[in-house]
Amino acid sequence: MLLAALQELTGQQGRLSAIAVSNAGDVRDGLDNTDAVVTKLRVALNGSGWGESG
Repeated sequence: MLLAALQELTGQQGRLSAIAVSNAGDVRDGLDNTDAVVTKLRVALNGSGWGESG
């Protein structure tokens, strides 16, 4: 989903600037999924102008 579409859907035009992702599971179980999630997000966000921060 494009950020602009998410902004419109939530009524937050011009206000949302980031999307946080949390893996399912607790602290330990969620960590097991990190590599797969990062890979999928990199593919999905490639060329979008959005990416990792930190």
